Amino acid sequence: MSKKIQKAISIGTSLATVIGMSGIVALVPAIAVGATYADGALITGAGDPNVYVVNNNLKVWVRSAAVFDASGYDWDAIQTVSDISAVPDADLIKTADNPDVYRWENLFKRKLASIEIFNDYSLDWDKIATVTQSVMDSYPGVVLVSPVNSPDLYRVDSGVRQKYLSYEAFVGQGMSDKDVIEISIMEFGSYAEGTPIDVDDDIIDPPVVTGGLTVSLASDTPDSATVATGANADFTKLVLTGTAEISSLYVTLTGQSTSSDIENIKVVDEDGINLGSTGSLDVNNRSLITFSPAWEISGSKDVYLRAGIPGSGATAGRTLALGIATADDITANVDSVVVNSGTGNLMSVVSLSVATVTASADGTTSDSAPDVGDDDVVVNKFKVENDSIEDVVIESMEVMESGTAGLNDISNIELYSVTDSKTLATAASWGANSKVTFTGLDLTISKGETHRFQIKVDIEDGTSLTINADLVDGTDVLMTVKGQKYGYYITVARGSSWDGLGSSNQTIASGAVLISRSSSSAAVGNVTQADEQELATFDIDVRGEQVRISSMTVALDLGTMTESEVSNVRIYDETNDQTHGPYSVTTTDLTDDASTVFEAQVTTTDLVILPVGIHKFTVSAKIATGTLAGDTILAAYPDPDEYFTIKGDTSNNSITATTTTTVSGNTQTVAAGAFTATTLTSPATASVGVGAQDVLLLTASLDTGNSGEDVEFSAMIVEDTMDAAGSNGDDWTGLEVWADLNSDSSTRGDVYETKIAIAPSGQPDDTTATDELITFTFDTNITVSKNSYVVVAVFGDLKSAATADDTHTWSIDQAEDAVTATGVSTGTEITGVTPTGAGQTLTIASGGTLTVAIESNDPVATLLVGESKNVPLAKFRLSETGNVEDLDLDSFKITDDGSDDTVETYYLYNGDNLIGTKAGGAAVEFFFDDGTVTIPQNKSVILTVKADIKAVDGSTVTNASSLTVTVAATGDVDTTGVDSGTAVDSTDTSVDAAIHKVYESIPSVAFASGWSESDTGKDLTASSTVRVARINITADAAERISFGTNASTSLTVQAEVYAADVDSSAGNWTLRDSTGTTVATTSVSDATAASAQTQEVTFNVTTAFHISAGVTSYVDVYADLSDFEDDGDSFQLWLDNTAGDIAWTIDDGSSAYNDGDKILSGDPMSVSFVNPS
Repeated sequence: MSKKIQKAISIGTSLATVIGMSGIVALVPAIAVGATYADGALITGAGDPNVYVVNNNLKVWVRSAAVFDASGYDWDAIQTVSDISAVPDADLIKTADNPDVYRWENLFKRKLASIEIFNDYSLDWDKIATVTQSVMDSYPGVVLVSPVNSPDLYRVDSGVRQKYLSYEAFVGQGMSDKDVIEISIMEFGSYAEGTPIDVDDDIIDPPVVTGGLTVSLASDTPDSATVATGANADFTKLVLTGTAEISSLYVTLTGQSTSSDIENIKVVDEDGINLGSTGSLDVNNRSLITFSPAWEISGSKDVYLRAGIPGSGATAGRTLALGIATADDITANVDSVVVNSGTGNLMSVVSLSVATVTASADGTTSDSAPDVGDDDVVVNKFKVENDSIEDVVIESMEVMESGTAGLNDISNIELYSVTDSKTLATAASWGANSKVTFTGLDLTISKGETHRFQIKVDIEDGTSLTINADLVDGTDVLMTVKGQKYGYYITVARGSSWDGLGSSNQTIASGAVLISRSSSSAAVGNVTQADEQELATFDIDVRGEQVRISSMTVALDLGTMTESEVSNVRIYDETNDQTHGPYSVTTTDLTDDASTVFEAQVTTTDLVILPVGIHKFTVSAKIATGTLAGDTILAAYPDPDEYFTIKGDTSNNSITATTTTTVSGNTQTVAAGAFTATTLTSPATASVGVGAQDVLLLTASLDTGNSGEDVEFSAMIVEDTMDAAGSNGDDWTGLEVWADLNSDSSTRGDVYETKIAIAPSGQPDDTTATDELITFTFDTNITVSKNSYVVVAVFGDLKSAATADDTHTWSIDQAEDAVTATGVSTGTEITGVTPTGAGQTLTIASGGTLTVAIESNDPVATLLVGESKNVPLAKFRLSETGNVEDLDLDSFKITDDGSDDTVETYYLYNGDNLIGTKAGGAAVEFFFDDGTVTIPQNKSVILTVKADIKAVDGSTVTNASSLTVTVAATGDVDTTGVDSGTAVDSTDTSVDAAIHKVYESIPSVAFASGWSESDTGKDLTASSTVRVARINITADAAERISFGTNASTSLTVQAEVYAADVDSSAGNWTLRDSTGTTVATTSVSDATAASAQTQEVTFNVTTAFHISAGVTSYVDVYADLSDFEDDGDSFQLWLDNTAGDIAWTIDDGSSAYNDGDKILSGDPMSVSFVNPS
C-alpha cells in the first residue's frame, strides 16, 4: 500500500475497510490450500475482508488498522489464500516476552492461571500462537463465564469473579448469553470471589469488542420519489457490516423540509419490523432511536429508515432525505465506526388524498382479574376504520407488553379478528424487547369498512401483577398499512386520543380460595354406628397461586346426639389420602354468622399445601356404638372467611376465603345396616328347549337403599317352583350365580361378567316336592355401597332328557333370611329380611319352531335378459317363532314354478355371504355344514336367491319364459335345534316369490331430460301440431328392439287434459321417431277432451323403426291442441303401467310382447303444459 493511501486512513478505521479501499486483495496472487506458513505471515481469504497473522501455522485475526500498524506489519506482505478456513484458528495465545498463556474464545482472552488448569482442558503445548503485544491487547480480558453444569453467571476481570445474583441483573447491565463461556470447575476455582452484582448496582459497561462497524448506503436505496401527506415510506436503505451491538443511533433529516414535515421515524428490517424505538426530530433535525436490548449485528444487515409525512402541517413541494450523518451518531460496543454516504435520495412531499386509517379502542376492556392458568384473556379491544378513499391492506402489527407482570408470566400472545371470528396470528412469548410482531397478515379493509380486533394472552404466573398490551409508541400506531389505489404506506391515526392500551389493566388474581359443597358429597342418607362414616365432601377451589392452609374448622350439628357419640374426625383428599386427623371434637358450641348453632367443632392443625385447582376434602367421623337409630349429624365449614387460615405460597400474603357463609353437607341419619332382595321380571315367561345351555333362570336386585352402612353379601337360597310334584327337579345342572359389578361383558355377551358362586355338588336334586331349594355360598362376596344396588343372575343347563311341557319358576326363596348379609362398618349380620318377587315361568319344549315366508322387500317381478349374471330372484325369511332355541340350517330346497329351465346357475346368500351354488334345474337343494347358518331363537335370517340366466335360444329357453322361485312343500327347509338336537323342519308350502320373465332383449322407457315431470313446466300455445312429449327408448345391449310391421306393435299414452271449450271435431295425434318420420297416427275427438279428464291414446305403429342394441333413441308425441286457446287450459302426458300399453318386438321379429306393467313401472309423468294468463 502506498504511503499516500495509508495517510488517508484514520487511526480508528477498521482493517476490513482499509483492505477494501486499497485493492490489495485483488492484486495479490492466491496461495494454495494446505501450504505451510512462516511465523509472522499475513494472510487473507479470497473475498474475506479480514487479515490474519500466522504463527505456529495457526492464524489470529488482526482486528484493526491501528493494531496492524502498531504491530509493525507490512501492508504489501498480505497474501491471499484460496480457502482461509483451511488454516486453523489459534485458541491459545501468548506474547514473545511473557510466559503467560491465554485461552482465546469468542474474541475474548483469559489467562490460564496454572499448568494444572492447562492440562485439565487436555490442551496441546505445541498449539500456542505467539502474537505481538498490540494484538494481545486488542482482545478484551473482561469475560463472562459459567462453571460447567451450573446455571450461574459470572463476570471475570483481573483474576476476580463476580456473580450475577439474577438473570435480570445480567441482562439489565447489557450482557448477552452469546458471550458466556463455559469453564471447568478447576479454572473456576482459580478466580478470587468478588462482590456479587445485583440489579440495582452501578451499570458495568459491557466488554468493548475491538473491531469495526461500517454503515453504507445500499445500491438499491429508494430512488427519489413523492410521498403523500398522511403516508409513510422507506426513505433510505442502509447496509451495516461488522460484529457489534448497537444501543442507539441518530437519524438526521436533510433537504428543504422542517420537523413539521416528518414524523414517526424508525429503523425497520426488510420485513418492515421495527427494530427500535420510534423517534421524532429535535432542534438539530436529529431523531434518537434506541434499542433495548442492544441491536446485534453479525455480518451484513440491510435496514430501512422509514418515516411518515403528517396529514396536516406538512408543506407540499418540500424535499427531504434521511440518513446517518456521522460515525459519532452511532453508539455501539466497537472501537471503530465508519459511515460511508449514509443519506438516501431526496423525497418530495405531495398533497394527495390517500386513505385515512384510524385505530381506536373498541369499547372497554374491564379488569376480569384473571387467574394463573387462564387462557385467552382479552387484554386489548381495538378497531381499525378505513375511510372511503381506497382499500387498504394491513401487512403487520406490532404489540408491546405493558403492565407489571414479567415477560415470562405471559404466553401465547394472540391477534384475534372479532370481525372474522378467527385467530390471525400467535406468538409463543414476548420477545426480549418486550414486543411481538405479527407479520404476513395481508388483511384487506375495504374502503368505508371497519375491522375489529382483540389481543388475547395466556396467564402463566404473576400473581397480583398487571398485564396489558400496547399498540402505540408515542404517537405512532404500530401497524404497517398500505393503500391499494396509490400504493403508499398509510400513517395510521389514533382515534379519540387512544393511547394504544386496553382501557383497563388486567390484574392477575392473587390467591383466592372458594369453599362449596361438592357434587360428589354424600346425599341425604344414612350412617351407622362405626368408625370412618362419611359425612360430607367439600370443594376447595384454589385460584391465582398455590396456597398453604394451616388451619380450618369443621362444625357439627348433632341434632339429638351428644358430643361423646362423635369422635375420630378425619379429612381425606381426592386421592383418598388422609390429610387431617383423627381429631376429638370440642364441646364448645359454635354459632355462625347466620346464628346457626353447631354443638361440636374441630379445628385442624395439619398444614396442607394446595396448588391452583379444585380439591375435594371429605369429612368422616366415628359414630359411637350406643348412638340411637334415627339420630342425625351434619358436617359444615362454618363461615370460611373467618375459620380458615390461608397464605399465598408465592406472595406469602394472608388470604381470606372468598366464601363468607357457612357451607354445609347433607344431613345423615344414624341407621343400622339394611337391604332388600327382589327377584326381577327378567327373564320373561318363555319356553326352553331340552338340552339348552347357559339358560338365564332369574335376575335379582340386592338393594341397600335404606342402609346406614355398606353391606357385604355372602350367600343366598334359590327356589325352583315346579308345576307338579312329579316334575323332575334334577332336570337342571351346572347352576351358577353371576353378578354385574362393572362395565365389562361376559363371554355369553350379557352384563353379568363376574361369577360369584356355583351350586353345591348334587344340587339340584329331585326330592319329589313341588319346589326345590339350592343354597349358594358365594366364592366372591359382594360389597354393595349404601344407597346402591347390584343385580345378580342365576344360569343353568337343561338336560337333553328333560320332560317336555314341565314348568319351572325360579326366584330367591321367599323366606326370611334367605340372603346372608353383614354390615361392612359394624360387622353385624343383617337379619329379618324376606325376599320378594316370584319370578317367571319357563316351560320345557322338545324343540323350536321354523317358519318360512317371503321377505317384505322381495325383488319385484321384472324382465330378465338372457345370459344376465347374478340377478336377484327371491328373498326368504327363515324364523324361529317358538322362542325356544337357535336352529341350525341343514338344507334349503327351491323349485322353479315357471318354465323350469331358464337358470344356468343358482346362488344362495346369507346377507352378503355366499353360502351355496347349484346348477339350474326345475328344483335344486342346498346342504350345509353345522354352523354355516344359525337362525337365532325368536329371530330371523334372510336368504337371497340369485341366478345366472341361460341364453334365449328359441327352443330350451324362449322369449317370455317365466321364472318363479318357490319353497314348494313341507320339509323343503330342514333345521336342527341347537339345544334339543331334534329335527325342526318347515311346514310352509307354496312360498312363492315374484314371477319374472326372460327375453333375448328388452326395452326401457322414460321421458327425456327436459320433458319429465320434475322439469319446469312449459307454456301451451293452441295449435294443431304441438309436441307434447319426448320419450326415450333404450335397447338392451343384447339385441335391437323394434316397433315394426311384422307384428302388431304399439305405444299407448295417457293425457290429463283441461280445455274450457271445444268444437267437437276430431284432431290427429302423431308419433314420430328420432329422424322426424311419422311412425303412427291416430285421431282423437275433441269432445272427449272437454273439461278435466284423462284421455287414452294408442299409437299403432305403421312405419317400422328400430333401436340398436345398447343405444338410446326417442320418439316424439305431437297432439292437436287447437281448442286449448283459453287462459288456464292445461295438458300433461303420462304412461300407465298396464301390460298392453306397449307392444314391441325383438329384431323386427314376428312376435310382439306386452309387458307394460314392468316396463312402464311407476306411471312416469311428462312435463306439464299450461296456457298462460
